[in-house]
Amino acid sequence: MSKWVLGALLVLAIIAVYILVGQGLLLKKNTTEAQAVEFATSELNYRYPGASIAIYDVKNTSTTPGESNWLLKSKVVQGPATLCPNLTIVEMDQKFNFVPRERLITENCSVLGCRGIQYCIIAYPEEAILMPLDPERNPSTRTAVTGYTSGIPEGTAPEAQARHADTLYTPTNNTYFDVWVVDYSYPNAAQSFEVVLNRTGGTAIESYYRKN
Repeated sequence: MSKWVLGALLVLAIIAVYILVGQGLLLKKNTTEAQAVEFATSELNYRYPGASIAIYDVKNTSTTPGESNWLLKSKVVQGPATLCPNLTIVEMDQKFNFVPRERLITENCSVLGCRGIQYCIIAYPEEAILMPLDPERNPSTRTAVTGYTSGIPEGTAPEAQARHADTLYTPTNNTYFDVWVVDYSYPNAAQSFEVVLNRTGGTAIESYYRKN
């Protein structure tokens, strides 16, 4: 028997075991939280190879004592820490055989929830990273960020991170409340470019350079 045939049989055997284990889990009414998370993690890694995956909410929605009906919510990010992260919220419900249900948050460098909505809420870091680059809401900030990234050494990829701040004190002695702070930088950069962003509406309030 050739190595190719042996390899193919091995792959089929692995798939068969995976299906049997998954079906057994789906049929169990007393599945533990750890089993549900393990199964969901394997399924998400298989469906979204290379993505950053984080299961952030796990609930047992069964009302029958001793039985389980796990509902899991996950953040799946393609291109994390880049200037164009694609964020998808994925729900997996045991009641529906853990089949992933997707809700796109960002796609093709655009915040979908802000299309045609002036006072949209920026709820995720990936949305915050994209909003300063929105040509309609923040044209001057987009130009400033583009100017910063254009000076990055050739062969070096720009990076972006965002954090929410209940209260923010900026280097320019301004104070803001309930804002996003977006940091654009690159490895070994002497300074980064930061943008302060309204959580409601996603408009840029202030931007400045910060020494690393």
